[in-house]
Amino acid sequence: MNDIIDVAVLNENPAGGADGGDKKPRSRRTRLIIRIAAAVVLAAVGVIAPMLVYTGGPAALTFTVFSSGAAEVVLKPGVETALNAFLASGDDVPGYPLRIAADDADTVSVSVDGGSLFTWSAPDNVKTDRGSSWDIKPGETVFWSPYVRSDAQAEAGPVPQCTVTVTARRNGTDTAQARLIVRQTGDMAYSITLLAGE
Repeated sequence: MNDIIDVAVLNENPAGGADGGDKKPRSRRTRLIIRIAAAVVLAAVGVIAPMLVYTGGPAALTFTVFSSGAAEVVLKPGVETALNAFLASGDDVPGYPLRIAADDADTVSVSVDGGSLFTWSAPDNVKTDRGSSWDIKPGETVFWSPYVRSDAQAEAGPVPQCTVTVTARRNGTDTAQARLIVRQTGDMAYSITLLAGE
């Protein structure tokens, strides 16, 4: 079938545009300004958008102990590190300090399956037994003792091994967890190992 072109329709809608208006091409300068503005907007969105979104990534747990005298050692996964005992003022029961830092956490829970935990305040030299679990703020130090504490007295002998479980929390939600193994290597000598993959 032959297509018939209606000349009247062509006259109503000329090639310049659907509304009949004649569009002028944009100048080179105008096109350059539009391209620069678009690039600036895209760059701004690319920079600002990540700042507006909290990714809530896992908290990085860092453990610091004292080894080889007074040297602070940051634990590395799978590396066994000797611990120096710390004698709390007025007590002959040793404690092994463990300072725990946790990025993006507001509290750190520490629990042990053997021995006990205590805190020690430096200004007034007061040792406070904390039992088998205690919550601290990131960056604070808690001490582990190889003796189980009670109101009356310490257990007869030190525990040979203990698992320390550390959980970082933000707004009540667990963000990271790690386990450490403390084991007896001599009479009152202990070592600690951050388990790999923790």
